[in-house]
Amino acid sequence: MTKARDLANIISGSGTLNANVIPALPASKITSGTFADARLSSSSVTQHVDLTALSGSNLTSGTVPSARLSLSASDVP
Repeated sequence: MTKARDLANIISGSGTLNANVIPALPASKITSGTFADARLSSSSVTQHVDLTALSGSNLTSGTVPSARLSLSASDVP
């Protein structure tokens, strides 16, 4: 099937999405937006892990916002 034909099956000439095709739309075609938690599998890490209690030793890259750090004057050498 051609890309034009795939698109014709998903979007009508007026630009309206074909709701009958959306449940079978591959996730790879979705490039923006958010998914409701109910749409994620039960094994999804976002449903099972409390990231607010994540140990700093588990962080391997990125930055932690200053607001997430607790620092008082007595902590400064």
